[in-house]
Amino acid sequence: MSRRCNLAAHTPTTGPAVAIAPSASIGRARHDAPRLGMLGVALLALLPLLLCLPLLGQPPAGVPAAAPAGRPRTPAPPATPLALTVDIPQRGLTVGDQVEAVLSLRLPRTAALAGEPRFPSWGETWGDAEILRRDEPRRTAGADGGATYTQRLLLAAFRPGRIELPPATVAVPLRGATVPAATPSGLALTIRSVLPGQPPQPGQPPPDIAAAKKLEPKPPAPLAPLPIGAPFWWTLSALAATAAAAGWLLWRRHRAALAAAAAVPVPLLEPLPELLAALDQLDGEPSSLALHTRLSLALRRYLGRVLSFAAPESTNSEIQRLLVARGVPAALVRPAIELLRACDLVKFARHEVEEARGRERLDAARRLARLWDAELQPAPAAAAGGAGTPRRLPPLEAAS
Repeated sequence: MSRRCNLAAHTPTTGPAVAIAPSASIGRARHDAPRLGMLGVALLALLPLLLCLPLLGQPPAGVPAAAPAGRPRTPAPPATPLALTVDIPQRGLTVGDQVEAVLSLRLPRTAALAGEPRFPSWGETWGDAEILRRDEPRRTAGADGGATYTQRLLLAAFRPGRIELPPATVAVPLRGATVPAATPSGLALTIRSVLPGQPPQPGQPPPDIAAAKKLEPKPPAPLAPLPIGAPFWWTLSALAATAAAAGWLLWRRHRAALAAAAAVPVPLLEPLPELLAALDQLDGEPSSLALHTRLSLALRRYLGRVLSFAAPESTNSEIQRLLVARGVPAALVRPAIELLRACDLVKFARHEVEEARGRERLDAARRLARLWDAELQPAPAAAAGGAGTPRRLPPLEAAS
């Protein structure tokens, strides 16, 4: 009985209830008593750990709590906010004026960048303002160890009033997260109209100029000739005055040339000596074309002076007809016309003539000139002691 009492006294109070075995099972109770005691001691040792389990799941002081599983983690904002400023000079801009906008991103020294800031991918416009030029972003180191990123835009607006510039965002990649930096809200350009009067406000229709001036369309009418304006008459007068001055100068120059020619008299040779002198100058002419051209001109001039008609301007047929009509013997007409036609073949048809043939034609021209001169000499006197009279051919008017 005493042993059973001792066994009950050593049984832990927090352990499971142990039934008191009857007298028949006293031996088995003695065998299980040490095992039950060890189990109670283990439960007492684990009780403080079970009480501390809720505290182990909480983060330490000063550390933010972890996000639940399956939900995206929100990045913590930087300690210093990022400032993106826009510098636009407002200097009385008018429609079409170009203005430079400078975007500046100031990063402190403590900002841990994971890459270069990404400026907006600008298109053709920023709001209602057109982007004429966009420069690449540039980095400038600061004196305090920070950095400044700048980008320059060339803008132009083509309507008067207030031109809103919506916020633009620059992505700044930090080591912990990517932080956006936006331009200030309410950014705008104030454009002044170059036309007199107040420009229409945004959202208002432009004023009706026709209604303001009370203009009415004219009725249909046929086309009317426009009057000739004063600029046309001024231009015509100036051109006429210039032409008159040029004509007067040319007339004075021509008159001066005639006066100079008349002031120096040139003695004229007789027709035959003049022809022979011209033929003598052609003796050493190497060019067959020049020789026949000058020979024809000298012979025509001789005939024109002897018979008083415009031989240089006449054709061979006209010269032949005139000579026959005035009674010139055929023995003189035929050789002269044949020589003139041979010269024309060289002048116009470019016939090749040897140098010896050219000299023969020069000699023929000399003989023909002497025959003409002998034929036209004065006739002998009809009576003794009477003056001889030159032989005269019929006048040109009567012959024609």
